[in-house]
Amino acid sequence: MSRDTQFARFAKALWNELSEAGYLSLVHQPDFAVYFEDDALKMIAQRAYDLVEHACEAVEDKETEYTARITLECMIDSVPDMPELPKEQQ
Repeated sequence: MSRDTQFARFAKALWNELSEAGYLSLVHQPDFAVYFEDDALKMIAQRAYDLVEHACEAVEDKETEYTARITLECMIDSVPDMPELPKEQQ
């Protein structure tokens, strides 16, 4: 997987949630819709990847004292995409 695709379904789920909440009114402008959505989805997926990478680095630093060392790439690849967002807890 790559930084652009590892969390693409998460990006789409978040995009849909933002759209339903009315935060993406610019997207409804015909001239920008497709171009803007594709770029935004790619950016969301990349940032989700960056967050997982950051978390794995933190875990890797902490856990290597106690466990066998595995590569950061292997850790990131083992995190599945999240096609649906969790329900908000109250």
